[in-house]
Amino acid sequence: FFALINVVFDNMPEQYDRHFPTRDDLRHELIKRAGFYNEYTDLKGKKQFRAESMSFDNMSQKRFEELYDRVLDVVVKWFAFDREILESEIMQFAD
Repeated sequence: FFALINVVFDNMPEQYDRHFPTRDDLRHELIKRAGFYNEYTDLKGKKQFRAESMSFDNMSQKRFEELYDRVLDVVVKWFAFDREILESEIMQFAD
């Protein structure tokens, strides 16, 4: 998963640099966009969204695989990456 984040961060269009200054910012946004978030109301009564934890204690292998696949979908949609090329880059990055 972190290879995916690194590949996307290093290759995302420059227009997103100001939106995601760190890999963590990007990771949290992708997780939320994939639909894996917890909702809460802040002290001002405004609805907020926090990316779900990916820790082994909080997420089963099946749920993690679903998250990974849906994050790939989000990346392809929002950053116009080719999924096959992206998956190939991830495999090379992970080696």
